[in-house]
Amino acid sequence: NIVVTEFSEAELFKTAVGAKLKNFGNIPQKGVFVKQMNFFKRLFSNTNPDGIVVSGAYELSVPLDVGEERTVRVVTNYRPLVSAISSILIIFVLYLLLRSPLKIHKTANIITTKEGGISELKIRLNIKNRSRTVVRSINLIDLVPKIADVNRHFESASSAPSQIVKHDKRGTLLKWNIDSLDSGEEYILTYVMTSKFSIFGGATLPVTVAKFVTANGKERTTFSNKLSVKMPQ
Repeated sequence: NIVVTEFSEAELFKTAVGAKLKNFGNIPQKGVFVKQMNFFKRLFSNTNPDGIVVSGAYELSVPLDVGEERTVRVVTNYRPLVSAISSILIIFVLYLLLRSPLKIHKTANIITTKEGGISELKIRLNIKNRSRTVVRSINLIDLVPKIADVNRHFESASSAPSQIVKHDKRGTLLKWNIDSLDSGEEYILTYVMTSKFSIFGGATLPVTVAKFVTANGKERTTFSNKLSVKMPQ
């Protein structure tokens, strides 16, 4: 005596399935609508009225008086998921577009210790063009703190700075000039700094700064990581 008329509705990333339940009997009865639905779909679905899950299916039941008709439905809405994925993709694309094409990674190795403290550090600057276009007129500046001096014997001519400037208050400025880096090309610079006294515990070195010109002629500035060096335990 319960007539079930099923229906389905579809919108963009949103669907609804349900039924109209009508009691043609002469006594009040319970109308039941069952919709099989997998776990993933149920994560993005809700029912009206509230239903229960039985053996992987939504079961919706409603009381029906004589001649009464009621509508039940299950709505599956993927719009929040699509919105979240779209936001992540937009953020990722913006990051790729706005990030600096030039990456500088600064590392340091302890090469000499004295009286239980750091005496000499070998600094390594890894400069990489991670864009798909050439980067030109790269000017790097690194600062050696006032508590240390720069060892002027460099591993190679390419590692030697174009200029070394001592500053009474800030320390020693090292400057390098690189004509250009092609897409994916890397350039490595190394030098040794010698502390005027033993550094106990560790030290924090300033960031390296680079100014360069992109393929479209725009001048940009980028920075390396801030480096902390600690004595091994």
